[in-house]
Amino acid sequence: MGLRGGKSGRLGASSAGLLATLLALAPAAVADHPGASDSFGAFNRFAEVRQTAMIAAPEPQPLTGVGENFELVANVPIDPGTQGVAASDLELHGNHAFVGSYGEGMVVIDISDPRQPKRVGKFACPGGQNDIQLSPDGRFAVMAIDTKNNGCHRGQEGAVYLDVSNPANPVELDFIPTQIGAHNTTLNYPILYVDNWVNDYSKLEIFDLSKPEKGFAKKVGNLDYGRENSPHDLIIDHRPDGRDLGYAASITGHDVLDLTDPTKPKRLQRITDPGVSISHQAEPNFDRSLLLVTDEFAGGAAGPGCGKGGATTVGGEIPVTGPTGDAADIGALHFYGLRPDGTVAGVNGQPKISTFNIPAQAQDDPEKACTIHVLWQAPAENRLVTAWYGRGTRVVDYSNAAKAKQLGFFIPTGADTWAAKPHNGYIFTGDIVRGMDVLRYTGESGNRWPTTSGPAEVQRAEEQGSGRRARSGSGHVAAATAAPGAVR
Repeated sequence: MGLRGGKSGRLGASSAGLLATLLALAPAAVADHPGASDSFGAFNRFAEVRQTAMIAAPEPQPLTGVGENFELVANVPIDPGTQGVAASDLELHGNHAFVGSYGEGMVVIDISDPRQPKRVGKFACPGGQNDIQLSPDGRFAVMAIDTKNNGCHRGQEGAVYLDVSNPANPVELDFIPTQIGAHNTTLNYPILYVDNWVNDYSKLEIFDLSKPEKGFAKKVGNLDYGRENSPHDLIIDHRPDGRDLGYAASITGHDVLDLTDPTKPKRLQRITDPGVSISHQAEPNFDRSLLLVTDEFAGGAAGPGCGKGGATTVGGEIPVTGPTGDAADIGALHFYGLRPDGTVAGVNGQPKISTFNIPAQAQDDPEKACTIHVLWQAPAENRLVTAWYGRGTRVVDYSNAAKAKQLGFFIPTGADTWAAKPHNGYIFTGDIVRGMDVLRYTGESGNRWPTTSGPAEVQRAEEQGSGRRARSGSGHVAAATAAPGAVR
């Protein structure tokens, strides 16, 4: 997941200076995608290829930092490569973490002892952004590639389909080339959705991975957005009424899609909230009463400040500039109400319930962002773990969505955290600078989630299969195909 940089195609005059500066810093994004200058590519934080490559192995990162109700227990450094991104998103299954990396491809780490993690394998494909998705049984992975300058399919972009049944030796099964690449993918096994928000292409592409012969991927569907921004990130909700709804964060809006028949996808609703700069991740909560949307303000590009409160005195005045979004609530988590039919309540989502944000503060490191990024919700209560870029990892309780509260946070030394996900009582993060960190939430005497979190694969299987529907007591079960060679 994660835009990791992007700009609004609807910039106002107040943003012209910021846009000009960022355009000058991002030649690689425009070179890869000529339409990127009017489709958010210009704000890509990692578009400029740095000329200093890693020669020696990356140094271990210190187990130090600041925070409360957290401990940092381990780190696995990863080569950041020429683009300076050690780790992007990650997935967890059993005793292994599968970590995307611009510098290396996909790094596989043994986490059987979370306090002593160790590398065990790698699929070598430096480039970007290498977001990872796993099948419910953990036998198969999909890695998203959104640059032609990659190490395994140079000159092409798309998604790599991998057999990871032997984590020490991932094997490519198929490559799925797409015209504009794959910024993210959403795996609802065996259906794969290729998410790429660029508005000079504007398509959600849908593939079936169920065939066991060579050339697994068969394109079965396509949703054309007609020059509007298409999904940057997507999650599927298998509902008790038998419908599969998709919730998409589509940069300039949040979309509700009907994906019950992947060959005939339909958009049911678009919410355009002027208080959101970049709709980055959109998910319903566990009981379908809320829609959570993260705002990666200005695409995570480092600005003069962040947090709730706008221009304020935190080490000096914080002038706020940017494309869209609420200047007094930069990079926040937004809560909207959902109707029983799964659509967003109100008129264009308004009035929204609330937002959660960190306190307003000056940006103290121009290399890092300080907006919310990739989150993971608890399976049966209103809690989440989220990455907050240069502000580390946070645990948030929104049992009262109107007054969401932080339960703990930790900012490791030098952190620029992309994703944070719980698994078997620990929190594993992909960090742009540090690689993979392992943390533990120590608040509430260790008796509450995420310290009590179970296996991530159980929750992922429910999200991809019929678990949520079955848990709701419906007799309808969605059709699903087992992974080739998998035991269901």
